Amino acid sequence: MEAKKVDLIIQYVLALASQLDEWTERNLGPIHFIKYVYLADLAYAKRKHTSFTGVAWRFHKFGPWSNDVFQRLDGALEAIGADKKLIPSRYSEEDYARWSVSRTDLIKDLEKDIPLSIYLELQSDVKRFSNDTASLLHHVYQTLPMLTAAPGEDLNLFAEAHFVEDPEKEIAAAGLVQKEQISNNEKRRRQAKAKELKAKINEKIAARIKQKEEARRSHKPEYNEVFSRGVEWLDSLAGQPIAEFEGIAEIAPTLWKSPARFDPDVS
Repeated sequence: MEAKKVDLIIQYVLALASQLDEWTERNLGPIHFIKYVYLADLAYAKRKHTSFTGVAWRFHKFGPWSNDVFQRLDGALEAIGADKKLIPSRYSEEDYARWSVSRTDLIKDLEKDIPLSIYLELQSDVKRFSNDTASLLHHVYQTLPMLTAAPGEDLNLFAEAHFVEDPEKEIAAAGLVQKEQISNNEKRRRQAKAKELKAKINEKIAARIKQKEEARRSHKPEYNEVFSRGVEWLDSLAGQPIAEFEGIAEIAPTLWKSPARFDPDVS
């Protein structure tokens, strides 16, 4: 593992979070940093077929995990003057940590040493998930290295790797296509046309809403005896109700390697 590169990604992630609009999204915890470092390594591996940080990732109960990355958090974040807060946990005796930083100069300074494929990925991911743990975990659980491994196994970052040797193709793939220059008159013309189109759409929406409201008022349902008999008949089509019982569901270990987890053609 290259500790300096791990520290670099950790610091960059917190710097990105510090620029988010909602102040409640700017505080990150250990689980967030670890997942973002994993996503950075995965983004790099897809294009270069090698790991950026050299971290040995494993399938842990909370997704991709590395104790080495966890051990780097305090030092890496102290180095950029991050503020660490310990908050009492409702679920254990140990407090949990949250970091934040208010330096505005960090992003540009750190980006100088971060590959394009990584900082484009992190800019998108941090803005999308921030410290939303559930959404972030769902996202990393859907990555192919996680879908092709079982708990406790090493993760193969190169499960879906491909090469992008041309930097221009890499930028285009990220959606950063250079916009053509247009004159001020053309801009105004397009804006006026867009405004006119928006007004027409709003009129159609208002008319549709009015139409639905009138239909709803004129066709108000009657919950009478006929309605009750109809519901009973529909329920009878489902057969006898399933009896309630308690038990323990067992899942075969082979499920982790089942194509149903990672093959989109298997339903």
